[in-house]
Amino acid sequence: MKKHLQTSTLLVVFILTLSIAFADLSSANTLMDEGDYAAAVAELEAMLETEPEHIEALYTLSSALTSLAATFDDPAEAEATYDTAARAALKVIEIDPTEAQGHYQRARALGRLAQFRGILQSLFMAGDIKGGFEKAIELDDQIGGAYHGLAVFHAQAPFIAGGDGSQAEPLFLKAIEIDPEKPLRYLEYAEMLIERNEMDEAKIQLEKLLTLEALSGDDAKDIERGQELFDANF
Repeated sequence: MKKHLQTSTLLVVFILTLSIAFADLSSANTLMDEGDYAAAVAELEAMLETEPEHIEALYTLSSALTSLAATFDDPAEAEATYDTAARAALKVIEIDPTEAQGHYQRARALGRLAQFRGILQSLFMAGDIKGGFEKAIELDDQIGGAYHGLAVFHAQAPFIAGGDGSQAEPLFLKAIEIDPEKPLRYLEYAEMLIERNEMDEAKIQLEKLLTLEALSGDDAKDIERGQELFDANF
C-alpha cells in the first residue's frame, strides 16, 4: 500500500511538472506571437532555471532571442543576443543531435547575425549556416524556415562561401509550399526577384503576400514591409 501511494505521488508530481512546463511554453509562444520577445525570453529563462536541459524550451529561447536581437539599435547588444541565441540552440544539439529544431535555430541565429554584420565579414560562419539548415532539413523535411533560411543563404552568400544562386528559387518555393500562410516567405523571395530584375514574378509574390492575414506581430511587420516594397516598385 505504501509503495502504491509513493508511485501515485510521483505520478502526480510528474504530471504537474509537465503541466507547468507546457503552460510556460504556451505563454512564451503567445508572447512571441504578440511580438513581446523580451517577456518571452524572461519566461523561458525562468523555466530553464529549474529544467536546464528542457529541449523545447531551449530551442524556443533561441528563436525568441534571434527575433529580439533584430529589435536592438545598439550593434553590440544585437550581436551579443544573436550569439546567445546560437549558444542556446547549440545546447539542444549537444543534448540531442537528432533534434532538427536545434540545427535550424542555430543556423537561423547565425544567418541573421551574418546579415547584420555583412556577408563578407561573416564568411567564417558560412559552413555552420549552410550545414545547419541542411541538417535540419535532413532530420525534418517539413520545417519551412529551414528551406527559407537556406534559400536566403544561397541568394546572398558568394560562391567562395558555398552560395549558389541557382538553388535559391526552388528553396523559396519549397518554403512557400510548406508555409503558405507566412508573409516572410513571399517577402524575401520577392526581394531577391527584385534584385535580379525579375519584376513580373516579384509583383506576383507581393500580391500573394498582401492577401495574407497577420497571425503574429512579425507577420504584421512583414506585410507592412511587403506593402512598402510593392508601392516602391509597382
